[in-house]
Amino acid sequence: IVVVGTAAQVLVSLREVKLNTALSRESMEANRGISYGARMLNERQYAADMKVSSMGQYVLGWVDSYIQWNKQLLVRFFKPRTVTTLLSNVLRHLTTLGTIAYVVVGISSGKIGSVGDYAALIAASTTLSSQLNSLFSVVSGMAQSSAQAEQARELFELPNVIEPSTGDPVPAGPLSLELKNVSFAYPESDFCLKNLSLKISPGEKIGVVGENGVGKSTIAVNLAT
Repeated sequence: IVVVGTAAQVLVSLREVKLNTALSRESMEANRGISYGARMLNERQYAADMKVSSMGQYVLGWVDSYIQWNKQLLVRFFKPRTVTTLLSNVLRHLTTLGTIAYVVVGISSGKIGSVGDYAALIAASTTLSSQLNSLFSVVSGMAQSSAQAEQARELFELPNVIEPSTGDPVPAGPLSLELKNVSFAYPESDFCLKNLSLKISPGEKIGVVGENGVGKSTIAVNLAT
């Protein structure tokens, strides 16, 4: 009874692992998008960019689209996951009830004649069930690890794509960077740089310091472009 019941639980639980792995695989991109968007909206280091540009509303819409996508995945997987979970619990209880029924019938028929026999049978069934469940845990963990390894393999096999450069080639040797009377403003924002001039000589190291929102990142963007 214990062997058959536990084997059935293992088969159902393997199905449950397969469903959870599939859900994890399909929801990975959505969860990453939600996590990244939450960091953009909550962490202080991004506050300046959110404040001086129109990115805030864009990121909110982007996060909302990922949340809706995740909800659709959860709804699609809800029924099969619920069925496998209920079936696993039913099989576990049936195994326990079957063992109790076997003991009761054995006592009634005289096959189990003493408390010692009863205790030995219960101990043996409990030990066997525990060992089989441990074996299932190992198999389940191997299946989960195999699925995660497959996801990592797919990631590493993605081709590296380098977009061709459309600008002028960078001259050889030490270079200087210079801004002359540069003005810049983000769309739909009052924040701007006005007539900024800056020169960085070859090999020179500088630091740009200031509170959030004063234009440090904006200066770096203009230098890079």
